[in-house]
Amino acid sequence: MKNAIVLLLLVAVFLSGCIGQPPSTGVGNGLIIKSFSPDFNEVRSGEEITFTLELENIGEKDATDISAEIFGGVHNASGWTFVQPNKAFVKLTDYGISFLRGVNPTLNLKGENYVLTWNVKSPENLRVDNTYTADARIYYDYETSSLSTLRFYSYDYLKSLPSEQFEKLKKEAGVVSSVKTSAPIEVGVSVGARPLIVYGNADSFTLEITLSNAGRGNAFDHSYTVTGAFSAVTGEAILPSQELHTIDVTIDTGGLDMACPSFTATGNKLHDEAVTLIRGSTKTIFCTIRNVNKDSVGNKKDYTVSVDLSYGYYDEASTSIKVLKSETTTTTAPSGGVPGA
Repeated sequence: MKNAIVLLLLVAVFLSGCIGQPPSTGVGNGLIIKSFSPDFNEVRSGEEITFTLELENIGEKDATDISAEIFGGVHNASGWTFVQPNKAFVKLTDYGISFLRGVNPTLNLKGENYVLTWNVKSPENLRVDNTYTADARIYYDYETSSLSTLRFYSYDYLKSLPSEQFEKLKKEAGVVSSVKTSAPIEVGVSVGARPLIVYGNADSFTLEITLSNAGRGNAFDHSYTVTGAFSAVTGEAILPSQELHTIDVTIDTGGLDMACPSFTATGNKLHDEAVTLIRGSTKTIFCTIRNVNKDSVGNKKDYTVSVDLSYGYYDEASTSIKVLKSETTTTTAPSGGVPGA
């Protein structure tokens, strides 16, 4: 019995050394960092260790132009050396991966995942134990799609109905259905408190389009190519400030006469390539639906409005590792000559 207990303790110690830090788990949708950790909690000064970064696409669109980096306490300026690959910043195209497929709810298929590893050498000749924080960041391009049905009723038609039916249909005058893809940036469509009831031949209504940053990262301009320009101090890849928080938004009005501030119109399409949205926030775009004609609506008419977003997105995770001081010691002869001389 005593031998069995000793064996169990040995297994527990072995596993605690191999598992490393608890995994850093991503939140939100899109491409997430499922886990990030070293393969051991501790390493001796000057020894090699592997950091593993697991990615998974849990959104409904394909993630493209994917790149990743390690920075923070683990970078060249702090004495770490990248062995394989021999750089902190990598692109998945370097490994023949052009995209990671998204979730397919219709076929009940999970999104693709991918595992990246960095083999690194810890700082040499440390005189004291030191704990380093390692950060990982992923960059990728993504999309969000939303499709909403807006139902208009003419007042002349509604007032011809019994009051009970009038009240029932009045509640339907608005957004009757909305379908959106899961993504780190979400889209919501609303007409507010005013129902879409048309009284005349040039009525106008307000359409509210709300963008929400549901992930834990930040959006950036999807046309910008992350190249791995690093800070000499932190080893962190640098994104120009003008590229951050920028989303490309396209609205298909479905035939409605619509105007949105700062959007340009081409046929049924409205477009703004520089809508700003910061981490953890929401932004509402107020559009005006103009010149709705009760004669063209008839009794009832549905319009389909789509909102499509294109953007880059980055997510981060952190872990830590303890580097034990070097086993090599230097002995210095005391002043006054060599003992025994």
